[in-house]
Amino acid sequence: RISSLLPPDVLSPEVLQLQEQDGEAVIHQEPDEEHLEETKAPSSQEEGQRSPTLPGESVLTFGELLMAERRKEQVHFRKMFQLQAGACLQSSWGVVPHSELAGRPAGRFLKTNKGVPIFFHRPSLEDYVL
Repeated sequence: RISSLLPPDVLSPEVLQLQEQDGEAVIHQEPDEEHLEETKAPSSQEEGQRSPTLPGESVLTFGELLMAERRKEQVHFRKMFQLQAGACLQSSWGVVPHSELAGRPAGRFLKTNKGVPIFFHRPSLEDYVL
């Protein structure tokens, strides 16, 4: 991984958490590779006990910039917008009220009123530049 070439103090909390998870997966992989898939899939009880956000990550609040994405074959939908009270994200795939996004962690899929999933996340540096 490229992150292994960088000093640990410049890595984001998300990258550090992924490195820890990969370390655990390697430990489980050495004894028996066939059971790796079983050990990685958490049970529904374990999912309820884990935090939905990464350490140091906050939930979405009004006033933040967000990116909405939908990709299906050749059709792409990407929109950067500010989360505002009483506003809605409108697209040809349906409507998502901003109030449904506020208070949730970033990096989640939400369905529009037509049942189409759209991915919502905080914009990256690349999103700002492009």
